[in-house]
Amino acid sequence: MLAFSDGVFAIAMTLLVVGIVVPVDVSPSDSVHELAKALDHLVPNFISFFIGFAVIGRYWAAHYEFVGLLARIDTRLIASNLVYLAFIAFLPFPTALLGTLFDQSLEAAGRRPLSRSLAQVRHHEQ
Repeated sequence: MLAFSDGVFAIAMTLLVVGIVVPVDVSPSDSVHELAKALDHLVPNFISFFIGFAVIGRYWAAHYEFVGLLARIDTRLIASNLVYLAFIAFLPFPTALLGTLFDQSLEAAGRRPLSRSLAQVRHHEQ
């Protein structure tokens, strides 16, 4: 069970980087500045990759510790473990989504408190 679980964790961690696409608009004759400019657009993807890698890594460490404490493994535990691993295998998708929508998420997070504050001020003025 541990080897299978480790494999699922490893594949999920590997899939995190698949969503980061190498810029195609950069040629070998371009300057380092042009390459850096092209890679700058991928910063949200890099951030989401490292967040996802840390999250999955923490889940793996907890799983490893949990399995080490088990006295025996039955079919109910295997079924529960499969459900757990399904969620682990799903994590690359929301991580890629976060990388794609990272700027919009930050903008919306910044706007929400401001719009609430403005609404409270308006309500208080009336």
